[in-house]
Amino acid sequence: MKTRLIGFSVCIFIITSALGVVEAALQNPVPLTNDDVISLKRAAIGDEVIILKISSGPTKFSTEAADLIALKDAGISDACYRGYVESRGRPISAQSCE
Repeated sequence: MKTRLIGFSVCIFIITSALGVVEAALQNPVPLTNDDVISLKRAAIGDEVIILKISSGPTKFSTEAADLIALKDAGISDACYRGYVESRGRPISAQSCE
């Protein structure tokens, strides 16, 4: 009986700890970066989904000339490329990718 109580207490502790980590992650989402966009493209994620991801949360993009060239070299489409630059000033719509 004592072993079950200890096991139950450990399970409750683990569950509440995990919930705290998830809650913290949801409250402080990690900004999307240049490398994230390139990774999404390399994973064959479609342009529309990439645009939605860019517009749905915080971003930390570098739009220096070399960084934009790296995006182009990675196969980022003109629509996503444009959305990427526009996202620095305002949200963009998924329709701009079509």
